[in-house]
Amino acid sequence: MSKHKVIGILTISLDRLSDDFPPYLDLSERLLELDAQLIVFTPYGINWKQKTVSGLILTEGNWEIGITSWPNAVYNRLYGTHSRFIECLADELGMGMVFNEMNRLDKLEIHHVLTNSKVGEYLPDTVDFSWKNLLFWLTKYKKIILKPKRGHYGKNVYLLVNADDKYYVFVGSMNNPKYKFD
Repeated sequence: MSKHKVIGILTISLDRLSDDFPPYLDLSERLLELDAQLIVFTPYGINWKQKTVSGLILTEGNWEIGITSWPNAVYNRLYGTHSRFIECLADELGMGMVFNEMNRLDKLEIHHVLTNSKVGEYLPDTVDFSWKNLLFWLTKYKKIILKPKRGHYGKNVYLLVNADDKYYVFVGSMNNPKYKFD
């Protein structure tokens, strides 16, 4: 087990992580500077009694299965109904040591709050979906983004483009539209 500082990323699954999965690989040098170790783990990797976590540890640019001591801090990527579990983890690690404790926020509510803040003038127009709103905003801006009110890992995000009365719907990639309408 490690004597380094341990930074944890709590996720629902480790399936997508492998040596060729790059999101955290660029952190290797910074982790060395901080004398820190990064572990990506699931709720099933937590041993509450021994205060250890097992998961994938980033070691010299590679993911290795291993066990670390209790993380000093955790970034929560569990989205959904795990609030009691996250509360327990936050109690164990201490106040402010679980980042993103509350993470399935309503985008429209957040927009309303931010509208009245210093950043309000920089926010894009944001409205509840309706067919009437869709046509109005697509005519006004020619490009709009549709997102679920409560996001989930970037799924169900659409870019709609109105180009000379032809409509294009982009899903997942901005290179080629998935749908075209006249």
